[in-house]
Amino acid sequence: PAPPPLTLLLSTGSPPIDSEFGQQHQIAAVLQKPALQSEVCFALRQALAQSEPLGDPAHPQPDRPVGLKLRILLAEDSEVNRAVFVGLLQREGHQVTTAEDGQMALDAWRREPFDAIFMDVQMPRLDGLEATRLIRAEEAETGKHIPIIAITAAAMESDHARCLEAGMDNYLSKPVELSRLQQLLREITLSATDSGNDSPATYTSDDSANGSAGISLRKTAVDAATATCHVNFAAPLEKLQYTSEQQQQLVQTLQLESVQRLDQLSQAIDNQDAQLLVRASHSLRSAAALFEAEKVARAAAQVECHARAGDIAQAEQHFAQLRQATASMLEEVGRWLHENDKTSCHAQPTTRRK
Repeated sequence: PAPPPLTLLLSTGSPPIDSEFGQQHQIAAVLQKPALQSEVCFALRQALAQSEPLGDPAHPQPDRPVGLKLRILLAEDSEVNRAVFVGLLQREGHQVTTAEDGQMALDAWRREPFDAIFMDVQMPRLDGLEATRLIRAEEAETGKHIPIIAITAAAMESDHARCLEAGMDNYLSKPVELSRLQQLLREITLSATDSGNDSPATYTSDDSANGSAGISLRKTAVDAATATCHVNFAAPLEKLQYTSEQQQQLVQTLQLESVQRLDQLSQAIDNQDAQLLVRASHSLRSAAALFEAEKVARAAAQVECHARAGDIAQAEQHFAQLRQATASMLEEVGRWLHENDKTSCHAQPTTRRK
């Protein structure tokens, strides 16, 4: 008999097609509109080679079992980074539960089953390292082992070693790279499948988790001659393949979190609270680095360094520079939001420390 016809289904952001539907209707691949020429060619080559249905021509993953989705617990106290990870994980088709500190992550892990945990190292109440140690101690009684991926802004090998010594299986550096995240997700999926566990779970995603799979970036440049703090609004989106709507939401989150962290830094200095000073400067540094706001990131790193050493007086001196750089960044953010959303009114935030 003649082979069945090849079918290319162009999706405009509808929920993902499950494997049973794909096999029933003989769908060879799913492409996102507007489909690139390279994507169409890749899909045709895969179909003609009798590859598995439902492949993603933009990001070929030949080893990934079709239709398997992960239940992921994300522990991250930074609103910007939390929004980035949630968006990326959901776009990959996975189910995400969030926690804002280590204690919340520990409680969530005890309450419901997950296939993996993405754990920020620096968090309030209970940090990621201690939360991991507690999870591993409880697992020792059951023989189970959930993959825990450290999320860290530190680039030193010694910091990565601390993560592994605490019981973490791997780590992601911030700002996150999409290819590295996808690689880890594939490893987790294959590991869970090979172990014969009931996980990873399969579920049907709704529109909110998958309605932003296309790529359409707003590349609004900041004039280096007039801007006191350069902010590259397009840089993280080019790497993470965000839509313009996701870009808008992420910039708004950056604005809100920057004001929040400045207020926390002011409180920490007033109260001589070194721990809060470390957490707030660390979160602000990470959020600024995502948008390549180097002046803010460098100043925040100085504050964090002195706070970790317990030298609050030196941290306060560097905070003056950090406050000025962040204020300049917020001016650029406010200008970008105004230019890219004429229907919304974005009031310029103010901070309490003069």
